[in-house]
Amino acid sequence: MAKKRATFNIDEVLLEQAKGIAKENYKSLNKFIEQAIKKAIYIEQQRIYEQEMKEAAKDELYLQDIKEIANDFARLDVESLECIE
Repeated sequence: MAKKRATFNIDEVLLEQAKGIAKENYKSLNKFIEQAIKKAIYIEQQRIYEQEMKEAAKDELYLQDIKEIANDFARLDVESLECIE
C-alpha cells in the first residue's frame, strides 16, 4: 500500500499519550497512529453496518428478498445432500 504524508493538528496531551504508548508497544509513533486510525475506521464501519441492518430489518421488500434467498438455498442444500447420499 502506498504511503502518503499527512499533517494534523492534535491536542498536545493526546500527542504525548500517543508517544508514550508508541514508545512502549509499537515500532514508531507513525505505526501507532496508523493502527489507531485503522481501528477507528473499522469501528465506524461496523457501527454504520449495524445501523443499516436495523433499518433493513424494517423494510418489507428487503425481508421478502431474504426469505426468497433462504428458500432457494434450502432447496440447493437438499439437492446437495441427495447427491452425497
